[in-house]
Amino acid sequence: MVVSREWALNVIQQLPEQCTLPEIMEALEVQHRVLVGRQQILAGMGIPHEQAEKRLRQQLDLSRFS
Repeated sequence: MVVSREWALNVIQQLPEQCTLPEIMEALEVQHRVLVGRQQILAGMGIPHEQAEKRLRQQLDLSRFS
């Protein structure tokens, strides 16, 4: 997915004046992931909440390693 320069500038302008380059890069990455996720949901590529919760519970089940 291609994002515009204006989109990136908008994300950057919402950050505090004294942020670092790594903070800027992180903000751009997070916002890009959110944007891609929303587009995937609109394209019907999402999964139901219950299924997502089940997957997360399985991934976080650390008791299987003890």
